[in-house]
Order: sequence, then C-alpha cells, then structure tokens
Amino acid sequence: MAAADAALPERGLNCADRPRMEVLYVHPSDRPNRFSRSMYQRIRTYMRQMSYRLNADALTSSQGRVGADYRVRCKPSGLIDIRVLESTTTAARDDWSVIQGDLKRAGHDSPRASI
Repeated sequence: MAAADAALPERGLNCADRPRMEVLYVHPSDRPNRFSRSMYQRIRTYMRQMSYRLNADALTSSQGRVGADYRVRCKPSGLIDIRVLESTTTAARDDWSVIQGDLKRAGHDSPRASI
C-alpha cells in the first residue's frame, strides 16, 4: 500500500444486516488468485477511506445534520467479508458482460440480490 493511501482519513464500516453491500474480489481464469492478507487489508483500507468520504460529503451537504454509512456484509468477527470469485473471462479478453454472467451464476444477479 502506498504511503499516501495510508495517510488518508478512515471511518469504520457499518456491519449490517440486509440491505448491505457485498464486497467481491474477482480475478480472470487465466491468472492466479492474488487475494491475500495484504490484499484484504488494502481493500479494507479503501472501503474505510470511502466510508469517511461518504460521511463527510453527507455532513457537508446536510449542513452537519445527516451523516451516511456504507452498510457492508461482515464476518462474525466484525471484519468486512470479502468474497473471492474466479471469472470465466481471461485477462486478454476482459469482457464485462462475461463477468456479469459469472456474477449472476454465483448468485449476484441484482443490485439488491442480498436483500
């Protein structure tokens, strides 16, 4: 993780029941799964930075009256649950429609699929 990324403000994530976001790490079938502890930490940090920004923007636009949270799926331990999915597409044929089909087959077929 770049030093500049680590210096950005962060805010805790809202582990929530439905509705909530599910965070996915998707990789092409012809490339190794590079998901690791360090990748988990990087994604978690990015999500916490986005949470800070979302709340700051909500507070600014509401003149300090209303904040906002990302509602995310978490593990029982309270840490964000990041699911790994191997796509059938390849790195050379980075095709969003194929990735969408893979997500649908894995049960992520709607923006509200986890509701």
